[in-house]
Amino acid sequence: MASGNGKKEASVVSATDEIGLMSLDGSASGETNGAASVEGIGRKPNDPPVVIEKVCSHCGKSGLANQDLKMCNSCQCVWYCGAACQKAHWMEGAQDGVKQIREILDGQAAGEYPKTDKRCCDEHDDDDDSDIFQEPPMREDCVICMLPVPLDPVLSTYMACCGNSLCGGCISANDALAVQAKNKQTCPFCRSHAPASFKENFDRVAKKAGANHAIALHRLAIEYTSGWAVPIDEAKALKLTHRSAELGHATACSQLGDDYYNGVKGLESNKEKAEEYWKLAGKGGDVVALDRLGDIEIRRGERDKAVRYWRMVAALGHKLSTDNLILTFERGWSAHEDLADSRQARDKSRAEMRSEQRDQYVAYMKSMGKLNDAYA
Repeated sequence: MASGNGKKEASVVSATDEIGLMSLDGSASGETNGAASVEGIGRKPNDPPVVIEKVCSHCGKSGLANQDLKMCNSCQCVWYCGAACQKAHWMEGAQDGVKQIREILDGQAAGEYPKTDKRCCDEHDDDDDSDIFQEPPMREDCVICMLPVPLDPVLSTYMACCGNSLCGGCISANDALAVQAKNKQTCPFCRSHAPASFKENFDRVAKKAGANHAIALHRLAIEYTSGWAVPIDEAKALKLTHRSAELGHATACSQLGDDYYNGVKGLESNKEKAEEYWKLAGKGGDVVALDRLGDIEIRRGERDKAVRYWRMVAALGHKLSTDNLILTFERGWSAHEDLADSRQARDKSRAEMRSEQRDQYVAYMKSMGKLNDAYA
């Protein structure tokens, strides 16, 4: 369930079922005095325990006054008196999420969007791109297999239940085990049940977006663009994408670059604005944006900059940049050493994203014709 301070969610279940709570000593049931012993760094086993008072996250009663205070079994970060307080606290979080998402969609005047967020990158001179040519940031890891999330969007899934992006290999393996055991499909991380419809998934994403979760905001924008769960509304999609970009989501910045370049969703074509957003996305390691920036520089005659952009793309594991680098080498615009180093970096990055489960999932997606060869 959602806590007031943005903790991970856990499913709320009825009092007649397992309520998803555990006592402070880590057991699934039993009494507790509401205090936890903490072994501090450097403490000896015989030292007196450090006692920390805990309170119910809904009603505020302290554990010392309430002998039945229990920890949430899912996030293990908050405490409750029981199922009633847990459910009430979840309802408060859901209402806050709806209120915030309405403010995002309705509180901004038409045509007024947040300025690009400084958290995407440090302030820089527009004529100096030296800060973008740094080592690319580490890619987000799948929290199950702890390998970098694949580049191709179809090889990973954003789980709105817990806010994690999981690789297709882990999800497919978990689903296969569920089918074998004749169980319902669940999230491999938080074990929430899989959404039964597009609408249920939309509601989960909207709840996360209401808490200003950058990825969820962008996913919600995609929902308003696709029309799978709600009617298509490009104006709302654009506002949500701007908000996600403001919070530093590189993919949202890249999408805005595409939108401004192509003049879609009610925007006039603005190539300077597009390049600005692609640079923000590039600083966040977005391979699509970096590849586009390389194309821009090659058209300007800035061959060195183009090669540097494409080398960054290769280092992140993208295939298409290799073709561009081969072309620049054949025309004498780059050295053989640059090409060799780029291909080695590309192969290393791709190897770091591979596993047996992922290879099986990639083979399946290829057989279905759903995989972009530029990524896999």
